[in-house]
Amino acid sequence: MINILTNHASTSIARVSDRPISVFFDSAFWVADNGAGLIIYVAIFWTIIAWAERKYGSPRIIVITLSGHILASIATIFIELWAINSGHAPSSLAKATDVGVSYIMVAGCAAAILLMKKWFFTISIIALGLFILLPVLFEHSIWDMGHLFATLIGFISASLLLKLSSIRRVSSPHELLENCRSELANL
Repeated sequence: MINILTNHASTSIARVSDRPISVFFDSAFWVADNGAGLIIYVAIFWTIIAWAERKYGSPRIIVITLSGHILASIATIFIELWAINSGHAPSSLAKATDVGVSYIMVAGCAAAILLMKKWFFTISIIALGLFILLPVLFEHSIWDMGHLFATLIGFISASLLLKLSSIRRVSSPHELLENCRSELANL
């Protein structure tokens, strides 16, 4: 059942050419490999990307992550088309399954890294770089290239949005707790 649903929600060439908007929307909510690693996705969204959302604001993080998902998916489709048309891949690749929640995640992580300071920035950029580049170098799949594209698009779109407007000043958890205490004391 999951395979049927994942195939139905995939951003394959065949599906994108028929219904592009619904395909991009559908694939944004599916995790590949029957949900393997779902807990890791949830942890990253609840920590890293939620932290970035507090700084960027919801509208900007949505633009960043959806740009990563949609533009990386389109770039991946162009690579697939080139591979099929040049004889480097079979025509069955047009129906290959590709879902986009991981593209959303890596674009959001790239945006978060731009906000990090000093050693945390360095460690995070190395970790994301290894996570993205090792599969590109050793596995050579089209979808690994999609992750690379989504990461680069995340960095670029976040940088552009930061040039338009700086990050929001948000209270730390400690400051929020102190504000709540003072509000409760005034009741």
